[in-house]
Amino acid sequence: MQPVETQEVETTLGQSDVHDTWEDAYRTDANEQFYEMAFDRLQQDLSRHAGGLILDAGCGVGAHSARLAERGFRALGIDVSDIVVANAQEYLEKRGVNDRVEVRKDNLLDLSFEDQKFDAALLWGVLMHVPDIEKALSEIDRVLRMGGSLVIYEGNVNSLDATLYRALRLFRKPAGSSFRKTAAGLESWQTTSAGRLMTRMMRISWLLGHLQQMGYRIEVRTAGQFTELYSSFSTPWIQNLFHRINEFWFRVVKKPGFAFGNIIIAEKIARG
Repeated sequence: MQPVETQEVETTLGQSDVHDTWEDAYRTDANEQFYEMAFDRLQQDLSRHAGGLILDAGCGVGAHSARLAERGFRALGIDVSDIVVANAQEYLEKRGVNDRVEVRKDNLLDLSFEDQKFDAALLWGVLMHVPDIEKALSEIDRVLRMGGSLVIYEGNVNSLDATLYRALRLFRKPAGSSFRKTAAGLESWQTTSAGRLMTRMMRISWLLGHLQQMGYRIEVRTAGQFTELYSSFSTPWIQNLFHRINEFWFRVVKKPGFAFGNIIIAEKIARG
């Protein structure tokens, strides 16, 4: 039986409310352009798996699964929500990639797949909402073949965004929220309209060390988006400024230390 906290988060993620909020905040034209840039780079980093099968864990509406398919990979997307899976199937059909992408309901903490099924696995902004992160990584490791690639995108606890967030909560703590420090990072627990939700700012050094202990070789650590402050403003020119900063940081600076988004690619070289 899963811990109560995990059950609460899965119940929340099983409903449409929180997903609708994320769609409104992050599925913007500017973000879509950024994701296309990011997946162009991933296509190069994952070139040895061309034509291979990639698990898109926590696939949401399936946009990243579609991007993988459009770049020559086969994708299998999973999500814990029946509603999200149905929406993803409709989205992928409209995008014309449903012949290269399968999507189904599954649980990251108890995957239904056989061992070593996948050539690569993508966890884009997913682990930050999983209380039992070690169990999730263990399950991904089980279904990833030797020599396979693990791609992770996470929010960085040492980023400028996280530093500002910690400073602001000293003055204003949202109702129904609590915070907890763990080895993996800083967890923020909130009560949403759908139930309790956890978001973790990852301590990237912990994640890298844990992957290495599991038998992975870190191939890439680079910046994703430098900041997500664009989501806090409604003024177009301010949003645009932050998006330009993100593009410049991703294309030119690339340093992940102070960037909110960190992209990590690791190769499975041994059994953990």
